[in-house]
Amino acid sequence: MKINLNEKTKRRTVWMTEAEMKDECLKQVFQDAKPQKDSTKYQNVIFISGHHDFFSMTEGLLLHNYGLEQREKVQ
Repeated sequence: MKINLNEKTKRRTVWMTEAEMKDECLKQVFQDAKPQKDSTKYQNVIFISGHHDFFSMTEGLLLHNYGLEQREKVQ
């Protein structure tokens, strides 16, 4: 697992394998790494390697991110 914290973009990027995502100890470490409610808020970006088709999963991610962007513009 690799965790990057970007102060400028306020993003926490987590790279992990599918096996790491299922590990209960690592889940707890990730939960503990979340910022407290009264601290600066970060957007979590999680990348999990796995056995799914890369191209179809990328298409879903792009559509999801596009939807988030459109909601932000409305607000």
